[in-house]
Formats: sequence, C-alpha cells, structure tokens
Amino acid sequence: MLNGKKVNQWSFWLSPAVDKINWIKAGFDKGEFFFVENKEKELVGMFRLMQQDELYWGEQEAKARYIHSLVVEKKFSGKQIGNKIIKLVEQEIINQGIFKLRLDCNAGNPILCSYYENQGFVKVGEKQMVDSLNNLFEKELLPDFPLRNLIGQWKGSGRGKFPSIASFNYEEELRFEFIPEKERLFYYQKAVFIDTQELVHLETGFITKIKENEFELNNAQSGGRNEILRLQILQKKDDFLKLLLTQLDIENDKKGLIKTEREIIVQGDKLNYIHKMHTNNEPMQTHLETSLFRQ
Repeated sequence: MLNGKKVNQWSFWLSPAVDKINWIKAGFDKGEFFFVENKEKELVGMFRLMQQDELYWGEQEAKARYIHSLVVEKKFSGKQIGNKIIKLVEQEIINQGIFKLRLDCNAGNPILCSYYENQGFVKVGEKQMVDSLNNLFEKELLPDFPLRNLIGQWKGSGRGKFPSIASFNYEEELRFEFIPEKERLFYYQKAVFIDTQELVHLETGFITKIKENEFELNNAQSGGRNEILRLQILQKKDDFLKLLLTQLDIENDKKGLIKTEREIIVQGDKLNYIHKMHTNNEPMQTHLETSLFRQ
C-alpha cells in the first residue's frame, strides 16, 4: 500500500536497528502506546503519546504532549479515523491543562505533512535525523478560549473563618473540564477537613458564556443550596488570569446567606482564591482563602 503511494519512509522497520527496537520497548515500558477500538471491539488504530520527546525536539520548557506512531488499520482507511484519534488526544490533554500538541513528520512525505497541516498543525522547525529530515509540527489548543488557564485538576489547602464559626483548615480538590460541543466548562469542587478527612463542602456545576469576557457559573452544593454567579474576566495575559464571581441568585439557602463573592487568580500552575460572604448577621467579609496547584 505504501509502496503504491511511493512512500518508503518506514522501510527501515522491515529490518529495524537495535536503537529502533529499544525506542519501541521504552514506549511500552512507560505505558505510552495506546490501541484504539471501535464499538464492535475491532482494533482500528494505534498511537504513542509522550510527555517528552528529546530525540526529535530536544529539551523543552513549555508543557506539551508528543504524538508518534499514529497508524490506522487498512480496512478503516478513508473513514477519518486518524482525525478522530487526534481529536480524542486533544480533548484528553486539554483537560490535563496542557495546550500544545506536537509531532514530527518526514519532510520527504508531502502528503502526510499536508494531512497534519489540514488538522491545524503548524510547522515550527526541522530536525535532521540519520535517515531523514523531519518537519516539526505544533498545534496550539483552545488559543481563543478566555478561560483556558482554569482547565485542569487542582489540589491544595486553605483556611476557613467567619465570626459565627470556629476557624478550620481544609484540603481541596478543584476540577475544570472543557466541553467542546458547547464551549463550556464542567466544574467540580470538594473540600475535606485536614485532620479527619470529613466532608466540609462539595459543589458541582457548569460555566457558560453569556457575552464577551462574561460567563455564568451555576452550581449545586452539598448542603442543598443552589447558586448562580456572574463570572467576569478582570485581567488576562499569557499565563495570568484574574476573575471575579458575584452572586446573581440563590435558592434553598437555610443559613441566612445574602450574597457571596469569589476572586480567583491563576498564575501558571498556581491558583489562589478568596471566597467572601454576607449573611443576615455579618457584613461581606472573607470566609475562605485557598492556594491550589495544578496536578
């Protein structure tokens, strides 16, 4: 099939050298190879996904993932399987808070290079290997989504206080997942007491775009309360994001809560937030202060 297309870039795999075999073995040892099945449990393709690729890319500071060995079974050729696999990989790494997907392609295979360019990859360099000159391609994921810096899983700790309660320390897990069909975020937050691991608070919901730089967070909370907050982007640049959430509506509150306000600051892999409350008996003041780190 490849010979018929005059593509011979993988011919060395007919009798691979020891370094090629070791390269494959290292990928299996690290759990980097993935096999793709359809609904009928048929094997349709395979790929390798790497956290680092120093062989082709050298040392890199920016967090990225690297695709290698993307192949599709011949019987499924022409069914856009490769495109679907790439989309699945993109969605997976986006929700890990990683927004660069990279790969290399033999410069002597213009058809395959064009294929990746049509998938949104951009040539950013070249790498001369022993057997070939390879083009280095990169795809920036969600470059225009204003809340991109939030996406991922965060863990850390915080401290709670309020005049009507005893101060307490807690551990927290916070997760934002991107939903591509609606360009919204699924949101999950859970806090437990550090000493006992007893549940302090849990809430979950969605963040939906209302207009430019303005979103709404609706959440359901473990105590039965439901809340809708306006989310405004106060500042955004590179890896810095500052948000202000103010309450629009509240239902099923049993503790005299009048209004809440949250300030979130994301800088790189660190997220800080302050949660303020106004109750029947107390004016608006800080209730929670938390520092979290991307996992």
